[in-house]
Amino acid sequence: SKLLDSYRKILFVRGKKRRYLAKGNYNLFRLKYILKLFPDAKIILCIRNPINQCASLARVHKEFMKLAESDSKLEKKLTRLGHFEFGPNRKAIDINSDGYNMTLSQWKSGEDYLGYIQQWEDTYSFVSEFYLHDPRVRNSIHIADYGAFIANTKTVIEQIVDFCELSTDDAFFKNAISQVQLKPEIINTEQYSKPELSALRVYESIIKSSP
Repeated sequence: SKLLDSYRKILFVRGKKRRYLAKGNYNLFRLKYILKLFPDAKIILCIRNPINQCASLARVHKEFMKLAESDSKLEKKLTRLGHFEFGPNRKAIDINSDGYNMTLSQWKSGEDYLGYIQQWEDTYSFVSEFYLHDPRVRNSIHIADYGAFIANTKTVIEQIVDFCELSTDDAFFKNAISQVQLKPEIINTEQYSKPELSALRVYESIIKSSP
């Protein structure tokens, strides 16, 4: 396929490398296809509690909107990059019609955070149903939780290294750990709304499914 040919070219021109690392958020909806092309692919599912993640997403969107005020070409630049998560050309992910319409409604009313909460729940409910409950896919996925990463950085890095069958040394771990800002996640479920609690339940079910 053209995708395979593209990866082969990239690996060749970068020094005949054997591994290709892809960070693409939209690949989350293509995992079965990716595993069909690359049966031995290692998928690292990075997840963070929806409260802090969606607050961060809302802040980033606001920053992109400010940038758009001073850069009239920003929207076209983001479109060329296929980047629709933030900014003036932001698009909701259409996983299910009810959640999609709710996200659009929240964003239209200026509730960026709640719109992202709805989209987070829809996205990870999809992940849970179509990937984590399918043994053929689940065996190729390693769940890396941000909260666990902050609390036990070296352990989580070791788990990822083992999962990916990589060879490392002490210098690698020291360098990786030195780049982590240790700021613990704080979750108090007593203060959250129904949409937030609903998303948190999805998050907790995914974390519990991790070995």
